[in-house]
Amino acid sequence: MLASAIFSLNPYLIQVSRHAWNPNTICFFTLLFALAFERYFRLKNNVYLVLAAFSLSWALNLHYTVIVFLPLLFLLFYLEARRHFLCKKLLFSAVIFLLFISPIILFEFRHNFSNTNGVLTLLGSQKEKDLFLSKFESMITDYFKMPLTLLAGVNQKENLTINPSHILLFDKTKILFDFKTFVTGAFLLVALCVTAANIRKKSLELNLILIFIVFGFLIRLIFPPGSFYFYHYTFFFPFVFLFVGYVLKKILDFNLIVGVMIAVLLMFLPVFDLKIKNEIRKEEYFLAACETIAKESSDKKVALAANLLDASRWDHNGLEYRYFLEAVFHLPLGGWEKSDYQTADVLYLIDEGDLEEPLRLGGMEMETFGAKKIEKVWQAKTGQKIYKMTR
Repeated sequence: MLASAIFSLNPYLIQVSRHAWNPNTICFFTLLFALAFERYFRLKNNVYLVLAAFSLSWALNLHYTVIVFLPLLFLLFYLEARRHFLCKKLLFSAVIFLLFISPIILFEFRHNFSNTNGVLTLLGSQKEKDLFLSKFESMITDYFKMPLTLLAGVNQKENLTINPSHILLFDKTKILFDFKTFVTGAFLLVALCVTAANIRKKSLELNLILIFIVFGFLIRLIFPPGSFYFYHYTFFFPFVFLFVGYVLKKILDFNLIVGVMIAVLLMFLPVFDLKIKNEIRKEEYFLAACETIAKESSDKKVALAANLLDASRWDHNGLEYRYFLEAVFHLPLGGWEKSDYQTADVLYLIDEGDLEEPLRLGGMEMETFGAKKIEKVWQAKTGQKIYKMTR
């Protein structure tokens, strides 16, 4: 219960629950997989094998980072095969798994294995002699850095944005010494001592939590340094809180008052001095700029790009404006793939900032379209500048 309370009050988890983005819902399914994993080991009931196959395959559809848990599912398959070779539940679990990852497989076939080629390119580019050592060092550092960031509320200004995702390069974040990091760091050291004292007792709960934490951190070895984002850890945030709950239980057994005080402190520590940027761009803000584009647009194939004020946004596809142009003004737009910008006749660039040279904005959208000329410029009543660009 205490772990659930700390989980539910955590600003990062509240932030991801407010936005519809694939990785933000992955926690439920990784927890469901962990429950099925634990139930199978405790009860030896192969019904939970089906649940494990379903939950992990669904999580894979939400984000590929959960691939590090695949060996745990295959372990369950292996153990069940040893108990009952080719039993109905084992075969049914395998079918369920393949069925729910079939969208990924079909997507790969339909798009010339774009994700597979991307992974192979990523792995192929990692040929430096000391790269593995660098990634291993980053992983070991993150055993302390990630829970400290999550529990203490470090870098909230950058992570708790109005975006649907918290795009923050984790290697570039710094842990500043303050009251919150001191208290959380002290708790993590206590947790380490509690773990060391209990790991020899062969506690199934502790061992399972540690297994998921160890496998979760392996995702660090897949990404090269400088390409790892904080949200890549979203899939196993819950296991950090399960570990916190286990440690609190041991502290409560030792001293009830101390345990409650630590639990309350951990609940409210990340919201101490919390400063969250409110959404200042209401519907009217987008509609004003979109109306201008809709009035100007002709039968030509239109592409869209945007220079957003939010510095944490790395994309230039104008997702918010795209929604209102399609939903309110029924303007048929191309997609946001590279091919869509290559075949477009006109590109509208919406500038929320103050670009001195709009043609040199950069990014996939601008570079792929290859704009050479600004045909026309407008300024919406809400302040954005709109550039009509052609080749």
